[in-house]
Amino acid sequence: MAILITPIGKTNPTQPNAPLLYYPKATKTGEVDLEKVTEEIAQATSLTQADCYAAVISLVKVLEDHLEKGEIVRLEPLGTFQ
Repeated sequence: MAILITPIGKTNPTQPNAPLLYYPKATKTGEVDLEKVTEEIAQATSLTQADCYAAVISLVKVLEDHLEKGEIVRLEPLGTFQ
């Protein structure tokens, strides 16, 4: 999976005359919503779209509960939330 990047030039505030340093920035190519995500999951599995929607909403609620307790939630390869 390729990630498109754009080089962004930045100066060092403590050395304004120094040459620009370039840093990668991920380039957005569009967006999808919960409806589209659950539709795609349903097509790739034996679950219905309603089941997928319920699972995603439940995941968000469970994440919120653990984050409110100050816990770190690791969902590899999705990411780590804190």
